[in-house]
Order: sequence, then structure tokens, then C-alpha cells
Amino acid sequence: MPILKRGKTNWKYILIVLILAVIVGGGILWCVKKQEVSLPEFPETKKPEKVVEDETADWETYRNEEYGFEIKYPKDWRGDFETMTFRSGTPESKSFLMFMIETGEGFRRYVGGAGKCTDREEFKISGITGIKVYCYYPKWKVKPDGEIELPFSLIDEHIIIGHLCADENFIPYDYNIEECETGIYNNYFWFELTCQGEEWLGETGRNRCSQLFNQLLSTFRFSPH
Repeated sequence: MPILKRGKTNWKYILIVLILAVIVGGGILWCVKKQEVSLPEFPETKKPEKVVEDETADWETYRNEEYGFEIKYPKDWRGDFETMTFRSGTPESKSFLMFMIETGEGFRRYVGGAGKCTDREEFKISGITGIKVYCYYPKWKVKPDGEIELPFSLIDEHIIIGHLCADENFIPYDYNIEECETGIYNNYFWFELTCQGEEWLGETGRNRCSQLFNQLLSTFRFSPH
């Protein structure tokens, strides 16, 4: 059927073509839609929270009724409750650990003699601010020319000290240098961890010793007395 008929547009033919085009296009679109596969929606799954294991859960507990506190220590350590000292290993072994708690009056000095103390920093115990100090005993090494040097990598005896101030009734309070280190009427709580032996060499050994010190003090609790 010609579109033009004697110089005139054949609108009837054009309309038929348009209708056919719409029908064919709609059919194609319907087929495409039918073939589409809708994926089921699943609720968003949350990653399980990482459970932090309490490594101190099976530790032994030491309680001191006189000064009103308790603390945990590893179950394979030996505890001397009379001196509030806890040990693992011996000084001759590759790893010797000794944790000591002391209470007293006045100012308690840090490591004496050839010992050196550095890196003072604050720490918290039961919400009370104290002072933490890193100390060590030098391990001398003599060079071929006779000069003495102190290579930190050879140091195998680290001492971590924690110092809390307390009033006359041994109630602890936040540390301040005027009262805690120059006053003579205050009391104190003293925590000292010694890490000694081949397993505690150098900076790595000191860091491990510091982590153990923090772990021990994390179990310390004051109680009314």
C-alpha cells in the first residue's frame, strides 16, 4: 500500500504501521521482563563481635584484709603472702619473674645502686592515678680497648614499678609530686615487677614485662576496710 496516493499522504497506512510497531515493541519488552530473574533479598548479616578472652580468669586471688585490697596472680606462680611476694622460676633460670606489693610510710626510693630508672608515666588503678617507672640494672660489656659500654640489647633484668599515694588510713589518692615524693606524712602502695633472664632481653623483653605488669594491676581492687 503506497504511503502517497496521488500526491496525498495515506494516513491510514501510517496508522497501521505505528500500531504494529507498538505491538511488536511491547511484545519484545514483555519477553525481556519475563526472562529477568529477581534475586531474593537477604537481611544483612553482621560480623560476630570478637570475644576478648580474659587471660586472668583462672588466676589465683590474694586478699589483704588489713589494707583492704585484692589482686590476682598466675596459678603456676608461688605466693609468699607474708611478704606479699609472688614468683615464677628462679634467678638462675632463663625466665625469672617476681612481683612484690609493699605498703609503708613516707617516701619509697626507686632502684638504688647501679640501677637506672627512666620513662616515668601515669597509670590508673581502680580509678586512682599513680606513677609508673621503668628501671633496669646495667649489664656491663668491655670493649677490646678496655672501654665499658652498656648495650641495651643485652640487658636482661627489667623492673617495672608502680607507686600510689595514700593517706594516714591507707586510703589511696591521685598522685602529686609535692605530697608523694617530698612529703613525710603520706603512706604508699608500691608494686614492683622484676623480669629477669634470657627470655627478657632488650627492648622486646622490657615491653613484654610492661604488658605483664599492666595485666597484674588490671586485677587489683580496693575494698572497704
